[in-house]
Amino acid sequence: MYHYLYKVQYLQYQWSNKRKFSSKVESKLDPYYVTGLCDAESSFSVSIIKKNNKYYPKLIFKLNLHNRDKFLLEKLVKFFGVGKIYNNQSSSCQLVFQTLAELGVIIDHFNNYPLVSKKLADFKFFAQAFVLFKAKKHLTEEGLQEIVNLRASMGIGLSEELITQFPNTKPVERPVVEIQEIPSPHWVAGFSEGDGSFTVRTRKSDSYKLGYSIFLGYIVTQDIRDSALMGSLVNYFNCGGYSISTDKDSCEYHVYKTNDIIDIIIPFFKANSLHGTKALDFADFCEAAEIIKAKGHLTEEGLNQILDIKATMNKGR
Repeated sequence: MYHYLYKVQYLQYQWSNKRKFSSKVESKLDPYYVTGLCDAESSFSVSIIKKNNKYYPKLIFKLNLHNRDKFLLEKLVKFFGVGKIYNNQSSSCQLVFQTLAELGVIIDHFNNYPLVSKKLADFKFFAQAFVLFKAKKHLTEEGLQEIVNLRASMGIGLSEELITQFPNTKPVERPVVEIQEIPSPHWVAGFSEGDGSFTVRTRKSDSYKLGYSIFLGYIVTQDIRDSALMGSLVNYFNCGGYSISTDKDSCEYHVYKTNDIIDIIIPFFKANSLHGTKALDFADFCEAAEIIKAKGHLTEEGLNQILDIKATMNKGR
């Protein structure tokens, strides 16, 4: 009972017996929370599609989330006033924007509340292609080639087929995205909703009477291209550390010190709400922190409480 009330008290959410958020409690999304979530989980796609031996460009903006966060996509539809949700795979769903009217709303949002990650470069290309679509230039050979030029500089570039079909392609130089100041704590909340995690870790240790050491972690993981952004979080929170994976493909910001978790990270996310199921992981995280703060983890009862919490967090939920 305490566990349930704790979640309601701190997160203002209701949790039904079906393990879904109740629709009775609505919380408004901050625009920068939305941008942060999109920095983490969205993609800008400029595709060149072949149909009846002709090539046509297509613009799509989408967000992919786990099915348990479908309700969060529904909140985003309400926030933007446009967009359609599709079941992507057995465990995921996506929110898609593809009409000019829908994409116009997206362009306006990111012009007003800019992306912070390197994804900003893709957005700029996407916005240029959108201008060509609005002017109907994509229906001309010249306009189509301009869009192909943009596509050549996005993602993995053009396929061999498109390289052959568009021999005059001149990739556009990618804009340089300098490290930017984090615009709002809500951006951090949204970004953490997508690429952050709250963990409770246990490790067998003979140094402890009960045979286990317990520690908490707040971790944000990103592609290596956003290493500067991850590094900037150290100064933003004034705690934690930054590291690069051994394969040098990814990087992370992390906070493991218990005092920093209790004094900085937890108050931050209580003040700047999460809106997806990660809010429940955060509530579990907070409960574990309270037990540790009271030295309860040094007792068998407290240790068992933490092990129960850990078992139902994240992938165990």
